Amino acid sequence: MNNKKIWLYYFLINYGVFFTTITYLCLGFFLTFQDRSPNVKVIMFLTIIYVLVVLFLRKIMVKGNVYCEYLLTSKIELDNVESYGKQVVNSTLFNRFVLKVKQHRYNNNIHTLNLNAYSCLISVYYYKGNFEAAIKGAEKIDFSTLQIYESNQVVFQVVQYAFALRSNLLSKDMVKSGILFEQLEQLVDKYPSQSQVINTVIQLSQAIKDIVCDGQVNDFVDEWQPKTRLLKLEKLYFQALNEALKGNVAQARQYFVTLSRENPDLFFVKAAKLNLEENQ
Repeated sequence: MNNKKIWLYYFLINYGVFFTTITYLCLGFFLTFQDRSPNVKVIMFLTIIYVLVVLFLRKIMVKGNVYCEYLLTSKIELDNVESYGKQVVNSTLFNRFVLKVKQHRYNNNIHTLNLNAYSCLISVYYYKGNFEAAIKGAEKIDFSTLQIYESNQVVFQVVQYAFALRSNLLSKDMVKSGILFEQLEQLVDKYPSQSQVINTVIQLSQAIKDIVCDGQVNDFVDEWQPKTRLLKLEKLYFQALNEALKGNVAQARQYFVTLSRENPDLFFVKAAKLNLEENQ
């Protein structure tokens, strides 16, 4: 999928409801001012179509750009997602109503859609190994200024902290990592209904800290059950490091070989190739 089609998709689900509404109103005025009475069946049919279109568009908008997530987590098209995310972030809409908003009661769905694209961009930075950009991107959003549903807010906050924390751990910045661990633990108290999801992020981050920073075995990486292709590949990377710490060289090498065949833009694919070259 080329970038123009992705951008068109973003435009349609941002403004689709607006244009559908305008079209419907114009049609209504046109029928109203006709010399003869408007056909009731036509109006009823158009009304049903209008409601279905609006519901469909709003459903997509509330969930965010699911196609963008699909490109990232299943197809692993990092460049396309990064380009799309940058267009969203640089758009007037995003800067005016997301980054600079001060308790502005703007459309929750627009906020959600834009934040979803922004989260994808932060994810791309992380998976490309551009940890500094991922950290800066995660620090840029102030959730206290946003008017979005709590269920959406907790998702974005968890994503923000998760990628910032993993980026800091892989950069071995233990001071910032400690602060982010504390912030994630505070989210557990703030959103008890999401405690299982948040605790999984904390446990995975602790495993990464043990394996990467402290050189200690942590088998949570084996227990972790990610659902997307991208996260499964990431799991393989930390499993490989974990097996190497255990002295299971053959198993670690098998994981690294599997990873080396994947998208070369991924930081853990580069690391796997480097490991194989150094241990031939």
